[in-house]
Amino acid sequence: MTTFTHLECIRCRRRHEATSRQARCACGGVLLVRYDFELARASWSRDWVRNGPVNLWRYAPVLPVRQADSIVSLGEGMTPLLLVSRVAGEVGAARLWIKQEGANPTGSWKARRMALAVSMARELGFRGVTIASPGNAAIALAAYAAAAGLPATIALPSNAQPSTRAECLLYGARLVEGSGAEAGAEAGAWRDVGPWREPYALEGAKTLGYELAEQFNWEPPDAIVCPCGSGLGLVALWKAFTELRELGWTAGRLPKLVGVTLEGPGSRVAGFAPPVLALFPELAQGTPEAEELVRCALDETGGARIEVGAAELAEIALKMASREGILPSLEGAACIQAVTHAIRQGILVREDRIVVVNPVTGLRRLDLYLRRVDVPESGQAARQGGLITPR
Repeated sequence: MTTFTHLECIRCRRRHEATSRQARCACGGVLLVRYDFELARASWSRDWVRNGPVNLWRYAPVLPVRQADSIVSLGEGMTPLLLVSRVAGEVGAARLWIKQEGANPTGSWKARRMALAVSMARELGFRGVTIASPGNAAIALAAYAAAAGLPATIALPSNAQPSTRAECLLYGARLVEGSGAEAGAEAGAWRDVGPWREPYALEGAKTLGYELAEQFNWEPPDAIVCPCGSGLGLVALWKAFTELRELGWTAGRLPKLVGVTLEGPGSRVAGFAPPVLALFPELAQGTPEAEELVRCALDETGGARIEVGAAELAEIALKMASREGILPSLEGAACIQAVTHAIRQGILVREDRIVVVNPVTGLRRLDLYLRRVDVPESGQAARQGGLITPR
């Protein structure tokens, strides 16, 4: 089923066996999953993909799971790719698409990561899974751990949203306050699946790139704009398109990758008190733990990191809703805003085929959007408009 051969350290290039339970190399370097692409080319084809499962497991030969009964799936992947012509004109782009990752199970692109991280934790015999996360990854892990029949312990910060706590508890996870891997149980018996804590979440995330290539009929877009919090999503896209070129399924240069962060640690959304970085870590500032990989991804694709202001994100999101029928998350709105900056700075050009990744359903923060909309009280709309009836 898989062509997975080994793990490779990005720092010292040491090779680790595919069956290793190691999370990081002894030198501290991140481990990347490697495949036998000669075998993949001989045994796999784009026609096979076309007739594969309607989820991310259609790319199983370049995913690391060896045993079919290890797979944990809630139907993740194959999310909508929608052309947004009206908003494209407003941001200065000729052709703009939005990738609706909020359509994934648990409402975010983190479902892709947790599908692979939890599947491999089960395959490698870990007794439980753990993560320190303020939001989307916590919810995704809780759901996938429940589907796998594994206990999950999640460390949430004190400012985590009540809805996040509720969702995690509904899926049966144990919650603790904190920010580190100590959330787990016995050392070595539980798998920490946080960003860059193990090799396999990246493999789930990279399926977004494979999917975009397929949705563009194997002629990938010119540019992809996505959040750059931990950098894992950005690196995963780079890995995907590099592998696709090695398979011979795509040609030409890699899509430019534009990673989006927010300006300043105190950035705020208009009308909302808490600093937005505390609530939307997908857009966190700072240096990602695997900064060397992020730099490689940006350099090799001719992309860049772009900072955007937070003040108008809600307005951008609501404009997208009213013009296109799509309510993005604030993170998605930030990516839309970044397109304008990228075109103005010459990173992208108007004629590029540009995809913005909306990583989370906009409904997750409906409370915030409602602060910007005048919603009539119950019965008020009926009194104003009434019913059309015969006299």
